[in-house]
Amino acid sequence: MELSKSNLKAIASICLFVNGLIFLFYAIAVPTFVRGVHWLITLAALLFIVVLPAIFHYLSKVHKSAAKAVTLLFGLGMALIVISDALYVSSLVPRLSHDLVYAFGNGLFVISLFAIGILVWKGGFPRWLAIVSLVTGVVGVLTYVPGAYLLLVPSLLLVAVWCFAMGFVLRKTK
Repeated sequence: MELSKSNLKAIASICLFVNGLIFLFYAIAVPTFVRGVHWLITLAALLFIVVLPAIFHYLSKVHKSAAKAVTLLFGLGMALIVISDALYVSSLVPRLSHDLVYAFGNGLFVISLFAIGILVWKGGFPRWLAIVSLVTGVVGVLTYVPGAYLLLVPSLLLVAVWCFAMGFVLRKTK
């Protein structure tokens, strides 16, 4: 089976829809960091890695070098999350090390969402997608401010909205 652009978009849209459901569930049912269901975030990170080629293709229409950088940040963030979770589950790293690597990977992810918003805004793509990306990135970064625990649930909800929005836009692009 050949991986055409339409297949790539379809796969990415499905993965983003599933991720949207995961983050929606995580925000509503598990509003605090609970280890028992953290495997869902690992699954979401793996699905985001599958989506990377479609996101790169979409963003490269605006600026190829910037698209490479954003896709690299996005992918590195997801890889760090997956690797840290695999090492933690296998008891190869202590919890503190896992949490630090996870936080760094998540930080790269929210920064890349903000950068995607900038590229989408400059590229003449739907402004609403740019706004969703920018707001999601800003709220995600603000969750790192000490005492900003109240922003964790809104941040997860925004990531869910971003997943649904990006999946919709990727599916509809030519």
